[in-house]
Amino acid sequence: MDTIFSTTYWDVKLADDQTYFGRLVIISRAERSSLPDLSSEEQKDFFELIRKLEEFYRTKFSATMFNYSCLMNNAYRDGEKPRVHWHFRPRYAQPIVVEGLTIADPNFGNHYIPTAFGICDQVPPSVRTILAESLRKHFASP
Repeated sequence: MDTIFSTTYWDVKLADDQTYFGRLVIISRAERSSLPDLSSEEQKDFFELIRKLEEFYRTKFSATMFNYSCLMNNAYRDGEKPRVHWHFRPRYAQPIVVEGLTIADPNFGNHYIPTAFGICDQVPPSVRTILAESLRKHFASP
């Protein structure tokens, strides 16, 4: 996963798995292994970031709602040092079309599942590039 952009305290990466279109991973730039380790400044920056991300996805792609999860299971499983990070999944009540690709969320209103959209295993590279560039442009420092 390449970093799309960063804030003072968070790196935003486009997830390799785009089963949920627009899925991001938001990773603490500091070595924080637990949510209570986050400073008030890091928390404030995170909430401002997700406010802006939600606004972006609602405006650009008509996202309806968002799922967040803070999972560090793999780090413990793999013997790595955990780092606080969030999985950000936009959800869509109605199908959307991006670069000719129709994306629907047949499981909308329910917990996310790995095969939700049925758009094969990947969003085409051209659509991933458009999404990443749109995010970079939107979040570029003035």
